[in-house]
Amino acid sequence: MITIATYWWQPDPGSKFAAPYTPADVNLLQRMVKRHLTVPHKFVCITDVGPDHSIERGFDPDVWLIPIDRSTHVPGT
Repeated sequence: MITIATYWWQPDPGSKFAAPYTPADVNLLQRMVKRHLTVPHKFVCITDVGPDHSIERGFDPDVWLIPIDRSTHVPGT
């Protein structure tokens, strides 16, 4: 089994990285991969949203979330 990984985070308000991407975009990517990839795979999203908040934040149950600790982030890098 292979793992398909993507990365998504919720930018801080006013951040220059405030991209128009949402959890719905991650869900769409997961569905496209599932539709076109024929080998067994797992779809993961590395994110600052913990697994216990996946549904309320809008992630589909088929997206396996891997939490990151943003408290170690160095601003400006």
